[in-house]
Amino acid sequence: MPFHPNSSSICSKLIYLCGILFVLMSFSLTDCSSGGGGSDNDGGSQNGNNILSGDYQFDLIFHDGSSDWNQINTVTFDGSGGYNAEVSYDSTGDSGTSSSGTYTVGTDGSVTFAGTDIVGLPSADGSIMAVTDTDPDGADGDISLGIALKKGSAMSVASLNGTYIICQVRRDDERVKASRMEFDFEGDGAASGTILEDSDNSTGSFSGTYTVAADGAFAMAITGLAKEFEGQVASDGNLLLILDTEDDGEVLMMVGVKTASGMDDSDLSGDYQMNQFGGDATDTWTTRIDITADGAGSLTADILADSSDDLTDPPTMDYTVGDHGMFVITGTDNVGQLSADGEVFVMVDNDTSGDGDVMLLIGIKK
Repeated sequence: MPFHPNSSSICSKLIYLCGILFVLMSFSLTDCSSGGGGSDNDGGSQNGNNILSGDYQFDLIFHDGSSDWNQINTVTFDGSGGYNAEVSYDSTGDSGTSSSGTYTVGTDGSVTFAGTDIVGLPSADGSIMAVTDTDPDGADGDISLGIALKKGSAMSVASLNGTYIICQVRRDDERVKASRMEFDFEGDGAASGTILEDSDNSTGSFSGTYTVAADGAFAMAITGLAKEFEGQVASDGNLLLILDTEDDGEVLMMVGVKTASGMDDSDLSGDYQMNQFGGDATDTWTTRIDITADGAGSLTADILADSSDDLTDPPTMDYTVGDHGMFVITGTDNVGQLSADGEVFVMVDNDTSGDGDVMLLIGIKK
């Protein structure tokens, strides 16, 4: 079920995708000494349970201190505070579980799920949601990052067409790892790509095939790689969510954003919430952060929750948004992609040579 850890305890290894692993951003916004907690910013346009309504693919990646696993769920939100869910894939083999529960979207835009430690944010139109469980001491004993995309209709391979930056996090028996890649989807089922950065310094290019079902369900095969990938394409074709579904004890999560043109710093403006899954050579953590970008290259951050209790806010930081939407936090290893409408971004830190941290982070505008 979504929002619930798998009962199995498998020492999962996150897949090193031999060339198709996508890059995690390198500067952790939580790399600061511990201190006081933050609070959610008010003023978001998400302020009611009806923000979440309809069918979603909801993917999660978990860590419980000794094991890692990922999970694909189909969730139906009723728009009134109730949901029904079914696990369609679980890397530990615990698929087919059904559940139901309640959720609340507050006046500050944050979403919570009764009986869980999961908190996050849906987009203003409800098309995407990102959440984290940052409490390793809770009843479930795990931490997690979850991302949901609303299912579409009348979609096809033509719905996924163009150049996408895909960011990925994985964990193996060594540590958390990350990667950033550029993918070209041709709109006819053919795909190719290049590794831009990887925490293991992997390089190279690849090709493969993909399918998109009428509801946006996505599947991909990479030539020469014995791995299976499933995911969801957003109804507008601008966002892509992928998990590996090979039952080999390795797990990962990937998020893609379509590139654009004519963008600049002004396209990142306002309040965003970022949810993050990361780690170093010994630890894994999740973090939830509010940021405010001024549209002129400066941003501030308020750390709301962190599974390692590292809550001191970083100093004001500079950022740049390139012509095609490349988003960089200046002076850090955080690199990613901003969506054309400025509503969503994905970033990775994949540089282990500095602070040793790598991570995947997704931001949604309030």
